[in-house]
Amino acid sequence: MRWFGRNFPGILVQGDTLSILNDILSEARELLEAWDTMETRFALDTLAERLGIIQSSYETMMEEAGINLPY
Repeated sequence: MRWFGRNFPGILVQGDTLSILNDILSEARELLEAWDTMETRFALDTLAERLGIIQSSYETMMEEAGINLPY
């Protein structure tokens, strides 16, 4: 979807997905403060994987619409 005043389309993120991503990030911060680096790494890997899926979907949508990526 294209937001008013923006040159490129964006991606809609469901509220529950946004909440899950934020929860994972909060967990990683707590684990980092506790110096639990193994679990911090796992939480950050999970977050990176989920964001990667969203980005991949965006890139596919842009390609199918014939729009160059803004990055």
